Amino acid sequence: MALKRILIIISIFIFSVSLIIYIVGNILDQNPTSHPRRAFLNAEKALQSKNYKKFKEIETQLINYPLYPYLLAEDISSRINDLPETEVSTFLQNYGNTAAADTLRTNWLLALAHAGKWHTFTQYYQKTKNTQLQCLYANALYQTNQKSKAYQLGRQLWLVPKSQDNACDVIFKQMKESGYLTKQLIWQRFLLTIQHGKLPLANYLRLQLTTEQQIDAGKWITIKQNPEKINDTKLFPADINNNNAILTYGLEKLAEKNPQQAVTAWDKLQNAHSFTHQQTQKIIQAIAIGFIKTTHQKSIPWLHQINPKYLNDIAMSWRLRFALIENNWRGLLHWIDNLPIKQQQSSEWQYWKAQALTHLHQTKQAKLIYQHLAKKRDYYGFLAADKLNIPYPIHNLELPISQQDYDNVANHPGFLRAKELFALKRYNAGIKEWWHTLLALNEKDRYIAARLANQQHWTAIALATTGFIAHQDDLQLRFPRFYLNTVMKQAQRFNLQPEFIYAIIRQESMFKADAQSYAGAMGLMQLMPSTANMLIQQDNLPANLSQQLHKPEVNILLGSQYLNRLMKMNNNSAALTAASYNAGPGRVNTWLPKQGNISADVWIDSIPYPETRNYVKNVMTYAVIYQYLMGQKPKITNLMPPVTARTNQ
Repeated sequence: MALKRILIIISIFIFSVSLIIYIVGNILDQNPTSHPRRAFLNAEKALQSKNYKKFKEIETQLINYPLYPYLLAEDISSRINDLPETEVSTFLQNYGNTAAADTLRTNWLLALAHAGKWHTFTQYYQKTKNTQLQCLYANALYQTNQKSKAYQLGRQLWLVPKSQDNACDVIFKQMKESGYLTKQLIWQRFLLTIQHGKLPLANYLRLQLTTEQQIDAGKWITIKQNPEKINDTKLFPADINNNNAILTYGLEKLAEKNPQQAVTAWDKLQNAHSFTHQQTQKIIQAIAIGFIKTTHQKSIPWLHQINPKYLNDIAMSWRLRFALIENNWRGLLHWIDNLPIKQQQSSEWQYWKAQALTHLHQTKQAKLIYQHLAKKRDYYGFLAADKLNIPYPIHNLELPISQQDYDNVANHPGFLRAKELFALKRYNAGIKEWWHTLLALNEKDRYIAARLANQQHWTAIALATTGFIAHQDDLQLRFPRFYLNTVMKQAQRFNLQPEFIYAIIRQESMFKADAQSYAGAMGLMQLMPSTANMLIQQDNLPANLSQQLHKPEVNILLGSQYLNRLMKMNNNSAALTAASYNAGPGRVNTWLPKQGNISADVWIDSIPYPETRNYVKNVMTYAVIYQYLMGQKPKITNLMPPVTARTNQ
């Protein structure tokens, strides 16, 4: 009896210890500072404190750890000024396929340049987008008697509309002393800076020009700062031809800002100055485009004045769009046939060619075009399929993957490094490692990598990775349904289609919960904090929600509330709501017809802003695909009722 009791106690003890080990093991596995991650972080601290003895002790434990190359690179970089060439060479040979190698190579090249080891620099240099290294390489070429190549690279580095890295000063000085950096090259760069609005650099370059050039440069700077100065007859006396290029530029800038002012100025200037035919066409085109963005109808007579050979892509596009708005089907066909062949064959203009042919009673030819378009899984393909009343070509095809192939990719050293970097919250380094690894893979392994990222819930990376694979039919992968419970809950609460919410999320953030735009829009549905605050006040929600826009449940709640508000304003039109979500309801209101109604497909393709136009098409397309994935019968035209005139609100 005593023996039995002892055995029970021992069994309980063993079970308890095993359970503790299991729990601790899991905690360690999930903890960013778990072993060997903790050892890795301790090794880094030892390096930073220059405790090389402790570093070496820890290093031996990490040889098989995925981030071991990063540790070695940090070690070598800490001693880079001692020029340990053998160690650098060995590292690049063994770990040259890692993102850590890029960082080490950069540090190595900088150390070589500092030490004046130019021959060695040229041996280790690889083509890069790093401007500092490009400039140093140009100097290395010069120092190793490759002056022709040095000047060619120097010219490329010179002709940019921005200030270059200080490392470029050396090669620029050499070019100037040799006579390679001519006044003409300085003038070319000056004009580039004017076009891109880099006025401090423009003023600096002006001082390097001839006295005569400096006078002209001063006029360019004045007009860049204030286009209205083109009306200053003292600054621009009549019939001084070298002013015409400046005046042309000024009229173009004024047309962007205020096309009506540009018209008034043009009426005076064309009588006082002898503009070339090409300059005249550029000015007329700028005025036409300026009116397109403000008052559609005023741009039409200006568009008609442009010689077709001078039409840029924007003006040519609007020649077609106005024919479309006016139901000028013969004119539309004419302009489509005058497009470059590649543009003629685009889905957009093929669809509208079929529409024009239909209205001109050439239905047989139109049907052939619709049939061709309806084979495509895109916006115009869906519209064409609706014209023919046939199903959409939407099929989800997940490629078969063997467990061995999946494991091979999952255990690829590069992806293991990325995974560890993500676990340590070193997201930028992890993303860099991911792409560094991915771009070296074949098509099949890239597809597996996308699946791997999706399963790890690295949503933005998974979606971005699908852009680098040919297989585009795995719709579950390309159109994920993360946060399903939250989306369904808010769709029901705000009387929205969940597919529409998903389409907005995919377009806005690609499911990146911590996404933040330059304008300050945040989260999955890219809400501006000001919009969030307005919604919170309207619905009496907790005020602190505006500080939690990176939380998916908060962002989807407020984003859905905003969509509901816009849907009510837009007569439940998903197309108009999408446009309002992107461009703002006030701006969309100005794009509505003054009276009657217009078909939604015509309205969408007449949106003045290309960004909003493409945004709406994408959202409509994504909503259709999500309808399919969520078991519905998709139909794009249900999302696009006719657009009616709106009374003032």
